[in-house]
Amino acid sequence: MKSNTKKFLSVLLSVLMLFTVVIPAVSAAAADDGAVELAVTPIDPSTLQIPKLGDVDAEDSIPDEKLPYGLNDTVRVSIFLTEPSARDAGYAVQGVSENPSAISYQETLRRNQASVQAKIEAATGRAIDVKWNLTLLTNAISANIRYGDIPAIEALDGVKSVEIERRYEATVATPEADSPQMTNARDMVRSNFGNATNYNGAGQRLAIIDTGLDIDHQSVDADAFDYAIAEDRANGKTVDLLTSSQVTTIKSGTFNGKNGIYKSTKLPFIYNYVDGNTNVTHEQDTGSEHGSHVAGIAAGNQIIFAVGIFPACQLLDLHIAGA
Repeated sequence: MKSNTKKFLSVLLSVLMLFTVVIPAVSAAAADDGAVELAVTPIDPSTLQIPKLGDVDAEDSIPDEKLPYGLNDTVRVSIFLTEPSARDAGYAVQGVSENPSAISYQETLRRNQASVQAKIEAATGRAIDVKWNLTLLTNAISANIRYGDIPAIEALDGVKSVEIERRYEATVATPEADSPQMTNARDMVRSNFGNATNYNGAGQRLAIIDTGLDIDHQSVDADAFDYAIAEDRANGKTVDLLTSSQVTTIKSGTFNGKNGIYKSTKLPFIYNYVDGNTNVTHEQDTGSEHGSHVAGIAAGNQIIFAVGIFPACQLLDLHIAGA
C-alpha cells in the first residue's frame, strides 16, 4: 500500500511540474526498497522553440497605419444623409424653385439635416462649421470638422457616409501666367505634351460635365473624327472605340441608369441630367456655351484653324448646368 501511494504521488508531481516555468526532463530510478525516485534535469525553454505569450512573428506583425491627417486637424467633408435628395425623390430639376411640393420636400430635408447636425455636436462634444446644406442633387452637409470625429459621425443614425472633399489651391498669379492670349494658351494648359509625343487621344474617352454641347459644330463632327481614326489605324495604331452596344451596357452602371443615347463615334454618350432628356444643346437653356468651349479645347476635331489638345478622343457629354 505504501509503495502504491508513492507511485501515485510521483505521477501527480510529474503532472504539476509540466506547468512550471522551467520544463523538466524526468527519469525514474529504482531505490533499494523498490520505490521509484525522480531525477529532475532543468531544460532551457529557449531550446524548445515555443513562442512566448504575446510574441508575434515578423511576417504576422501589423504595421502602423499612417493617417493622412492628425486626429485634431480640421478637414472639409461632405456628410451624406440617408434620405434621398429632391431629384432622387422624383422631383424635376427644371423649375424646381417654382414647385411647391419640391420646395416643401427640400425644407423637410433641411430640418432633418439640422437634427443630424445636433446629433453630431452632441456625439463629438463640439460644434461643426457648416458651409453648405445641399438638398437638390444630393442630400448632404458640407462642413469643417475634426478629422478624428469622422468615425463617430458615420456611426450616427441618418448618416450614410462621410467623405473628405477634394480641395484645390489656386496658383499664384504672375504677369506672364496672367495673360490668356491665344499665342501662349497652349503653354498655359501644358498641351505641348500631346505635340511632343504625337499622342492625339485615340482610343480614350473624356467626359465633359458642363453646360452642354453644340453637337452640330464641326469640332465634334463624326465624319472628321472617323477620318482621323482611319488614318491612325492605317499607320498601324490599334484604336478601341466605345460602341453603341457598350453604351447600352454601361448605362445601367456608370451612368446610374439614365436614358442617355449613343449619338456618333465622336459623341458615344450624351445626356441632359438637368432636364432628364437627351437634348444637350444650348438652344433651350439659359446657361452659357461654356460646355462647348471646354469640349473644343479638350478634344475638338482637328480643323483648319483650330484643334483640341487630344482631337482623336471620344467625348461623353453630361449636361448638368444651365437649366
